[in-house]
Amino acid sequence: MRWPVALLLSLAVAVACGGEAARPDGGAPPPPSPAGGLSSPVVTPTPRPVAGPPVLETVVEGARFPVALAPSPDGRLFYAELETGQVRVVRDGRLLPEPFAAFRVARPPGYSEHGLLGIALHPDFPRQPYVYVFYTVPDAQGRPQQQRVVRLRAEGDRGVEPLTIVDGLPAGPTCCHNGGRLAFGPDGMLYVSLGDAQAAALAQDPQLPNGKVLRLAPDGSLPPDNPFPGSPAYALG
Repeated sequence: MRWPVALLLSLAVAVACGGEAARPDGGAPPPPSPAGGLSSPVVTPTPRPVAGPPVLETVVEGARFPVALAPSPDGRLFYAELETGQVRVVRDGRLLPEPFAAFRVARPPGYSEHGLLGIALHPDFPRQPYVYVFYTVPDAQGRPQQQRVVRLRAEGDRGVEPLTIVDGLPAGPTCCHNGGRLAFGPDGMLYVSLGDAQAAALAQDPQLPNGKVLRLAPDGSLPPDNPFPGSPAYALG
C-alpha cells in the first residue's frame, strides 16, 4: 500500500516538533508533566511561634546591692555587692552563707558610687582559678582614697591569696564617676573601665588613667601591643 504524500509530510512535521499531540480544538499542547507523571509538591512554610512575654525568675533572695555578675562554666554565679564589699557565690540555686571574699570599701556619707564595683573570671576559669575584683579603697576616715584591681585564687568557694595587680587608680573625691567594670576580651586581655574621677579634662591624656578603658595582661602587666606605648590606656573618654 502506498501512503499519500500529504500524510507522510504531516507525520514528518509532527516528529520534528517533538511528537507533541495536537489538541482537538487546535490549541497549544499541555505542558509536560514531571518525571514519573507526578505533580510538584506544594511547600507550605511553617509559621514561627510567637514569643511570649519575658518570665522573671528570682535567683537570689536578700542580695545586698549586687552591681556586677560573673557566671562560671561550672554553674556557679559570682556577684559583687557594692556596699558590703563582699563577693558572694550562688551554687545550685542557693546563696552560700559565707562570702567568697570581703573587702573594706569606701562608703562616704550621702550619695556615693564607691564600693565593690566590678568582678570578672579568668577566661579559662576554673582551670585557671582566678577571680578579679575592682573596688574603691578608703582612707582612715572611710573616704575614697584610690581604686584597685585585685586577683584572688578560688579555693573551692573561698578566695585566697589576694594579689593587687593595679593600684593607685583615681577615685571621685565625693560621689561618683568611678567606673569599675572588668571584662576579658577575646584576646585574653583584661579590660578595666575607669570614670574621669570628677576630672573630665584629664580624660584625653593617654598617660593618665582618668576616663579610660585600660588593657592589661591577666597578671597586670602591660601588653606590648597597646596603642599607647608604655601606657595601659586602650580607649580615651
